[in-house]
Amino acid sequence: MFMERIKKFLKTNYAIYLALFLIVCLMLNSYIWSGTNYISGDDSLFHVANISAMLDAIDLSQGRLFPSVILPTIANNLGYGVGIFYPRLPHLVATFFSLLVGGNAIIGYKITHIVVLFLAGLVCYHFLMRVLKQRKSAFLGSLFYITAGYTVTDFLIRDAFSEIFLFLFFPIVLWGLYELYHGDTKKFYWYFVLGYFGMLNSHLVTSIYLTVACLIYVLVEYKKTFSWPYFKKLLLASMMIIILYLPEGLLLLENKMGANYAVFAENLMSSAGLVTSCAFHPLAYFIYSFEGTEIQFVIHPLIWILLFLTIIRYRKEVFARKDSRFFGAMILIGFFFAFMTTRLMPWKYMPDFLLMIQFPWRLEIIVVLAFSILAAYSVSKIHSQKLLILIATLLIVPGILFSLELVGRNVFTTLRDDEVSEYGMGWSKEYLPVTLYDQKDTYLYSEQEIRLSNDSAFVQNEENDVPDYDFDLVTDGPVTVEIPRIYYVGYTISLDDEEVSYHESENGLIEFELSHAGHVEVRYTGTLAYRISHDIRMIFILSFLFMGGLWLYKKNSSND
Repeated sequence: MFMERIKKFLKTNYAIYLALFLIVCLMLNSYIWSGTNYISGDDSLFHVANISAMLDAIDLSQGRLFPSVILPTIANNLGYGVGIFYPRLPHLVATFFSLLVGGNAIIGYKITHIVVLFLAGLVCYHFLMRVLKQRKSAFLGSLFYITAGYTVTDFLIRDAFSEIFLFLFFPIVLWGLYELYHGDTKKFYWYFVLGYFGMLNSHLVTSIYLTVACLIYVLVEYKKTFSWPYFKKLLLASMMIIILYLPEGLLLLENKMGANYAVFAENLMSSAGLVTSCAFHPLAYFIYSFEGTEIQFVIHPLIWILLFLTIIRYRKEVFARKDSRFFGAMILIGFFFAFMTTRLMPWKYMPDFLLMIQFPWRLEIIVVLAFSILAAYSVSKIHSQKLLILIATLLIVPGILFSLELVGRNVFTTLRDDEVSEYGMGWSKEYLPVTLYDQKDTYLYSEQEIRLSNDSAFVQNEENDVPDYDFDLVTDGPVTVEIPRIYYVGYTISLDDEEVSYHESENGLIEFELSHAGHVEVRYTGTLAYRISHDIRMIFILSFLFMGGLWLYKKNSSND
């Protein structure tokens, strides 16, 4: 019976679409065939270094299945807190795939690229099927999405690994909002909440702008939005998202308030001048390589043609639909964010927190999705099979040729510990305390030891297993201890099981005072507030899964 179902499924159009999606994704990511080599994109080294550090942090024999937010090896093994400031979901997913292939970070990294691109196309396909209820337009619309110049650029040239997860999660969030206003409320909660959780844990800064896009849609549907039944659902979903993201948000906030880190220093990570200079000329949307960079901002001519056919020729049909406000929102969102990516946008007048976007062209992910949805509507009006095949070919071939050109570029096969140490910090080493950042050459490139204020004191039996640190202190009086650990909020330090307070030293490391000799243990546990928020989230997730399972059981029972 099961095999008969499989054979029946393989004969369906959906199975053919799945196969085509997979082939396109494999061809767009043609570097997968280079074995353990990896083409070095703009951010590749940072991401592979962090995945390598996560693999080092996992010790199955010790039951350590989940790496700490403080990773070993990076920053001269001083305990670098990437996970405190930088969303960890993409690196965790790649680490999981790496473990499946014997702990090879590069192969796991490649697999993640293909899986994310495939799922992004699949989600977009199902979303468009929900909106347009036509397979050919949903399929081509999703091809618009995953073969767009900026999509391919983000995956290959920039290799913005965390950002590429937004290509998967943003359509899910938008789909959830669509279900709220035009479909199933239960699906709204699942899609909107889980999609948002994925977004926030992939790339926080860009998620702020994706929220603005969602707000535009919500305001376009203002009649429903501000009626209590809909507003209540949005409020409840927002509370769910806050609960789910609470540990990560609290962790970031506690450390921002607890010390002065380089990432928050003025003009280090971003400035009005940087953002303005990185905005591109509007013609870059129409002319390949107009800006003279490898990053492709151009929107495929076919998308422009089909997009304007939807807006001009089919506008009466579109705005006669029950979900016409959705299409109206896509027009507003698409062109508004297209404007924001260009030099026409007055970035120098924007508040500082919005300048954290660094590169305005990051927002093109929103433009690509909105324009793909609008273009897909015109595809639904095309009845010529040959024309549809021609459109698909014209979309796929340029992307594949572009990716094939990358094979043979600079590659790396593995990263040594010293390379993980350097690249894992990021190009700006922004997650260091400012005091350490100012003297990073002294502390990041030479061996560091425990420093004691009492000359007669010494340590023995050291065990340095980042983030943990154990040693025995021998002293005949009080002593100030500075350990080779970067200062972050959330450590628990004890002397003979008695907790000791600590602070940031003048070197940006952890420092504390001890009154007598004994055994010292350093553990990263997170603050009490963080641990409570983590427990609250776990209780919520278990409850959410229970309710979801109950809903599926009742649904299946009613179908029977």
